[in-house]
Amino acid sequence: MKKTNFLFIVLSASLLIIFSGCKKKSTMPVERVETPAAVTPPPVQKWENADTTSFKEVVLDEDLMKKIRENLLVVYFEYNLYDLSEESLQKVRKAADFLKSYPQIRIRLDGHADERGTTEYNMALGENRAKTVRDVLARFGVDGKRMETVSFGREKPANSNCNGDESCYSLNRRVEYTVIGK
Repeated sequence: MKKTNFLFIVLSASLLIIFSGCKKKSTMPVERVETPAAVTPPPVQKWENADTTSFKEVVLDEDLMKKIRENLLVVYFEYNLYDLSEESLQKVRKAADFLKSYPQIRIRLDGHADERGTTEYNMALGENRAKTVRDVLARFGVDGKRMETVSFGREKPANSNCNGDESCYSLNRRVEYTVIGK
């Protein structure tokens, strides 16, 4: 009897060790842009809400920066939606017209959500919002190769700590443009 119990314990412990294994590290995918080895990118010219930490750096003259601010306007969305309102559609049309007149500019569309909902849900919602804007820009004639999308979900709110204030939340549900190449 003791021998049977001992074998049972050893077998159970062995199975536990075999099937538990090591905890896998969770990694977030990182988007990389390859640059030629001999070329050093110029320093970043920053403007409102710019985040080019993982993308190719760009230098923009003051006149072009002004035009970007006037034409690449933030697109806002309704709660839990990623389709465009008529007002947002007009902003995207204006952005498309601008981008078609500056074919050397590449952009990243940054999708965002408000703080309600799970992280996973908000990441997917932000991605869908960015893809919607990209798809509409493409329908208006902007080459898809000039655009990238990324979702920040609820991680980079325009306004934090909304505490139930819908007007505060509405400013977090957005897609912003970042110029990533020229």
